[in-house]
Amino acid sequence: MDSSWKSRLGAGRRGWKRGPAGVHRQAQSELCGVGGGGGGGRAAVGAQPGAKQLAPSFQLRRAAWSEDAENGEAEEVVTQDEKQLLNTPATLKCSLQSSQEVLVVTWQKKKAVSPENMVTFSKNHGVVVQPAYKDKLNITQLGLQNSTITFWNTTLEDEGCYMCLFNTFGSGKISGTSCLTLYVQPIVSLHYKFFEDHLNITCSATARPAPVISWKVAGSGIENSTESLSHPNGTTSVTSVLHVKDPKTQVGKEVICQVLHLGKVMDFRQTMNKGFWFSVPLLLSIVSLVILLILISILLYWKRHRNQDRECQRNCFGFSQL
Repeated sequence: MDSSWKSRLGAGRRGWKRGPAGVHRQAQSELCGVGGGGGGGRAAVGAQPGAKQLAPSFQLRRAAWSEDAENGEAEEVVTQDEKQLLNTPATLKCSLQSSQEVLVVTWQKKKAVSPENMVTFSKNHGVVVQPAYKDKLNITQLGLQNSTITFWNTTLEDEGCYMCLFNTFGSGKISGTSCLTLYVQPIVSLHYKFFEDHLNITCSATARPAPVISWKVAGSGIENSTESLSHPNGTTSVTSVLHVKDPKTQVGKEVICQVLHLGKVMDFRQTMNKGFWFSVPLLLSIVSLVILLILISILLYWKRHRNQDRECQRNCFGFSQL
């Protein structure tokens, strides 16, 4: 009887310890966009009585638990990933969802070898920014349970993941991770050019991350080629060219260049204007005819002027004889 009771108690404890990890795996699966395990992850959250519902206002949140906690309560840290326009201010938030006494809040940047301290906050020392980050960021929400850092003007070096560490009294360090992604809105150009035997329609888009270009065009005999070029400022230019073998089939028709960037599709439309299309032989014929007419006009003018000079000479000579 006693051993059976202990066995059930041990199983209950093991199941309880797996609860936070199960919820943590659910948060990780949502982060990575894993669709197959979505149902199982939701079931795990629903089966955990102590798990807290993530607020719907957050687009993407993480939950973490202290490995040092020994009192049996999951210490949840809620963070939010951010996407921000490059060269603009950006904020990262971190919130400790427990009543633990926090002594110091530390923000670190994750790096390949080891995390790098950026800024700390405590009641005794206030805000302390490391020299390498003095002109880049600061803690803009002075709290021990809720902390916010703000980058004054984001650069490419600021993109990455950051850790907020809550140093608590009696429970050790409790951490959460928030990632910052920087983007540049697409700059798009769409133009076309008629040739003697083909038509080229070019759509170019420069953005960060790299955009994806697709087309909506009617007709046959159309080939597509795409090239990408990376720039030092972190943007990528993607150029897509449609090669139309029979240009006359596209005169007066509309072509749509679709640019996909950060999940949003933008349409750019262009109508193939007949006024911009010329047949090279026809153009040469027109130019030749104009030149010929000019030469004939010059020749006629010269002959007329010469005849007038001769007539004047005869008249003048006749008067002199008289």
